[in-house]
Order: sequence, then C-alpha cells, then structure tokens
Amino acid sequence: MRVSWGLDAAALKAQKQVEVCLDTSQAINGHVLLVGMSGAGKTFQLRKMIRQMTDSAAAANEPLPRFHVFDVHGDIDIPDASLVLFSEQTQWG
Repeated sequence: MRVSWGLDAAALKAQKQVEVCLDTSQAINGHVLLVGMSGAGKTFQLRKMIRQMTDSAAAANEPLPRFHVFDVHGDIDIPDASLVLFSEQTQWG
C-alpha cells in the first residue's frame, strides 16, 4: 500500500520535486504517528492516508486493510467505519 504525504520542502527550495511517501512494501516498520497542534491537519491527513491505503490495496487486488482509530473527541468521520463507544460510564468501559 502506498500513501503520498506531499513534496519535500527542502527539495522545493532547490527547485526539485521529490515526493515524500510511505510504501508499506518497502517499509521496515509500517507504524505511523501523527502529532501536531489543534488545526494542524492531523484529521485531514488521517482521512487522506486511510483513503489512499484502501484505494491502493483495492487496485492491487489485495485484502483491504483494517484501521483502528481511537477518537477521544468523537469528531473523526471516516467513510464505512464501524464504531464502538468506549466510556467508563458504559458496560464496555
């Protein structure tokens, strides 16, 4: 599966376009951590990453990946997601 993160900013200063991407077929470790201040685009990147990984797996006739997103605020809407409410006030907490 492949995810394009965009272009390398340092290469752009040298007027070169170098794509920054994650290719799980070549990665040693497939883990990703998205961190940043509020409004930095973490949710946008997460949705983009899930869409690109799902699309690339489908195009390669590979099994669709399964993602586990822990959303403490309940504001991340991902198409075709199944939800489980996790709360200390429920029987599942």
